[in-house]
Amino acid sequence: MREAGEAPRDVRRRPAGPARCRLRPVAAFLAACLALAAHAETRVLERDGRSISYEVLKPDAASPQSALSTALELMRRLSQGDIEGAALLSNSPKRRFEVLKDYEASVGREEFKRAYSRLLSPQNPPLAEIAMGEHRLILWDLGEAENHVAAQYYVKVEGRFLMDDRPSRDRADLQRVLRAWRAERASSSGRRD
Repeated sequence: MREAGEAPRDVRRRPAGPARCRLRPVAAFLAACLALAAHAETRVLERDGRSISYEVLKPDAASPQSALSTALELMRRLSQGDIEGAALLSNSPKRRFEVLKDYEASVGREEFKRAYSRLLSPQNPPLAEIAMGEHRLILWDLGEAENHVAAQYYVKVEGRFLMDDRPSRDRADLQRVLRAWRAERASSSGRRD
């Protein structure tokens, strides 16, 4: 029992000084792990006698685990016709620049910009983000094009995501996942993607 005028004891003591500072990064890490786990679904694809394990993430441009912010920046640059700036968002900028210039030459500048603007439209939202280690595959639902699924490959390099323009085993596995995703979507809708 307290004496009159005695201050109540704080029963919820917090660590002070260095101990408190050490707890903050641990708490932030645990919160990030829980958030990632809440948005990820692990799947396994059996192809060519191999098991390909991957995670399906909800696309989130604010998440450091997502390549979506890079994808949106890439689309903004391409929709404005900034091929050079867009190519810098690739792990092989020279090759990406050449591919984009060739595409622009084949369809014309205005159609080029319109094609990439489509991915920024609310009618064409990102469907999912497939994660395999540092590699990502972003799937876009092109609702205006009979729900065709468009895809882009990304890889984390030195802490940031870039468009993945280099062949690798992980990228090849993501291509297998994409084919399976499209086949499943086509069979459920009764059409071919």
